[in-house]
Amino acid sequence: MNNATTTNEAYKQGVADEYHRLTFWHSPKTELPEYDKTILLKFDRTNLLFDTSKNVICTGHLNKSLTTINGRPFWCIDDGTTDRIEIKGWRYIHE
Repeated sequence: MNNATTTNEAYKQGVADEYHRLTFWHSPKTELPEYDKTILLKFDRTNLLFDTSKNVICTGHLNKSLTTINGRPFWCIDDGTTDRIEIKGWRYIHE
């Protein structure tokens, strides 16, 4: 392999790694985001009355000053819902 081919392959791998890092959905069961920072949240609303939306994505944050009755983190959802839903994944918003 020549130097140009090696550099090209390294560049492609770097782009693929960065894409994965920016689009990766974190599990709230294994990792929590910074408190009070706006993030993207993915959740399932099918357990709420009259709502069959699956994999809803909206902005929200993890509230530092509140916890649920069970002691779980309290997720604040910007579309008006509260912690009645289970967060399936979260990721930072990259500008």
